[in-house]
Amino acid sequence: METQPRILIVDDVPANAKVLAELLSSDYIVSIAVNGHDAIETALLTKPDLILLDIIMPGMDGYEVCKKLKADESSRKIPVIFLTGQTETESIKKGFEAGAEDYITKPFDEAIVRVRVGNHIRKIKTEEESRLNEIQMLAVSKLATLGEVATGIAHEINQPLAYISGFIQNLEIAFEKNNIDPDKIKKNLKTAYRQVVRITDIIQHLRTFGRKDQEEKQKEITNMVKVLDNTLLIMGERIRLSNIDLKKIIEPDLPAIKGSSNQLEQVFINLFQNSVDALSSAKEAEIRIKMYSDKNMLITEFADNGEGIDKEIQKKIFEPFYTTKEVGKGTGLGLSIVYGIIQEHNGSVACESEINKGTTFIIKIPI
Repeated sequence: METQPRILIVDDVPANAKVLAELLSSDYIVSIAVNGHDAIETALLTKPDLILLDIIMPGMDGYEVCKKLKADESSRKIPVIFLTGQTETESIKKGFEAGAEDYITKPFDEAIVRVRVGNHIRKIKTEEESRLNEIQMLAVSKLATLGEVATGIAHEINQPLAYISGFIQNLEIAFEKNNIDPDKIKKNLKTAYRQVVRITDIIQHLRTFGRKDQEEKQKEITNMVKVLDNTLLIMGERIRLSNIDLKKIIEPDLPAIKGSSNQLEQVFINLFQNSVDALSSAKEAEIRIKMYSDKNMLITEFADNGEGIDKEIQKKIFEPFYTTKEVGKGTGLGLSIVYGIIQEHNGSVACESEINKGTTFIIKIPI
């Protein structure tokens, strides 16, 4: 059963609060606060979906209450509708500057109250549904991503396993023939150990990449070069087997950014997958990654010399579920997820492409 939306009414005049409560209580769960301090305490405790806030109150007025709510991380997203008997432009402007989304004038008109409250509640519901869809899309994309890189992972692990297996077999033969060379064995043991470390790094990284989506949203100090290197842990062999020449031009001592390394890695994985597909028929396939800083932005240019993207298609590539690939060969989520993740990092992503010449994605993230 769907929970009714919660509304907090803040008014120091009990009669006004009672009128609004009686008007809205049939559709919403209503709480009442009679002053600014109670309003802040109740809002932080109950997390209402919407606050109806009187402006003129003794002590702390509505403007100050709104500013305090918007300054607190846990309440800043709660929309506020001011209740006011003042219709002067300056007062209304001051309310919006304090962070209010709307206002309702006194005396209350029942129809207007219902419509404005209903509009904001519907808007909140739509935004919540959109957020849930985004999370689901991210989950679907991650599953598709993990499935598509599975073959590359197998090769990444098989290569060191083949070396270790060969080393053990040769060691067994050496023992049978009593042909032991301690120095050679010691040298090969070190190489075998490095291969074990490589496998361990890959497996550990896959476990990290598979963390919950909620954990991924946590922002941390992130080194984009390290993110790229981690991506190549699980994509490098696929690139090599596709006969693609990978070129990296990285500016020394790049500054860190604040972001989710997991999400940013998924950006690179999706871009690599797109380029590998675009380069499937290229004779001298090449991926070029340039990373540098400019005007407080960390910029990554991710380019290939593949088949390119038609200008009309370029307008749609960041739309969810849009794909030009054959059925079963793509979800149509890759680039929309790239766009969403970069937007979440307060950055931008743009595409420049020319048919038969290649494609460049330009990603900018604030430092």
